[in-house]
Amino acid sequence: MTTTRQRGSVPLMQRIRSARLPSPEERLAIRKRARVSREDIARELRAQGIAVTEGAVKWWEKPKAEGGVDPRPDKAILYRRLLEQLQAETAKTRTAQPSA
Repeated sequence: MTTTRQRGSVPLMQRIRSARLPSPEERLAIRKRARVSREDIARELRAQGIAVTEGAVKWWEKPKAEGGVDPRPDKAILYRRLLEQLQAETAKTRTAQPSA
């Protein structure tokens, strides 16, 4: 549960941006299309100074009805950026490959 004190430590615009995460199903699909593992995601976020485990990424990709959770705002912002980068890179790769 997020307390008022926790919310106050994350600037308003960051909280708003973090709320714009893709759905858990789309997060999973983006990762799979990019052919990266949950550990790859966690490792990249750790390199950016955010303590994340492979298990956390697993829970972020589960629908809430199945017990999934959203990352905290500070983590959500970097996670969203990483997902956007993966999506853009995957789109570049697809357009660069000739159709069969």
